[in-house]
Amino acid sequence: MYQILVVDDERIERNGIKMLLRHMQLPCEIAEAANGRDALEYLKEHTADILLTDVKMPFMDGIQLIEECKKDDRNEDMKCVIFSGCSEFDYARKAVRLGVSDYILKPVDPSEFK
Repeated sequence: MYQILVVDDERIERNGIKMLLRHMQLPCEIAEAANGRDALEYLKEHTADILLTDVKMPFMDGIQLIEECKKDDRNEDMKCVIFSGCSEFDYARKAVRLGVSDYILKPVDPSEFK
């Protein structure tokens, strides 16, 4: 069973991603966090196979979250995917350097997400 952590400061976005995941009928447990700081706190006590995160959030953005996750050996196998309304090249470049699996623009296209 996959452990998936969905991180976005917008509840409607988190709910949309969770709905897509359930629709795909993957064997998974889904946790959520409203920002990078809360996600990092969650990951101190739990593990995640997949981190799905927005970029622009208060307290700690998605790029900073991924950077911090990479420092912890427990997260070395965790796949990271960014979904964001921000198409700025600098964010995408940083994501690639961090080994992000994908960078999906919002609004999320269900077929691309799958």
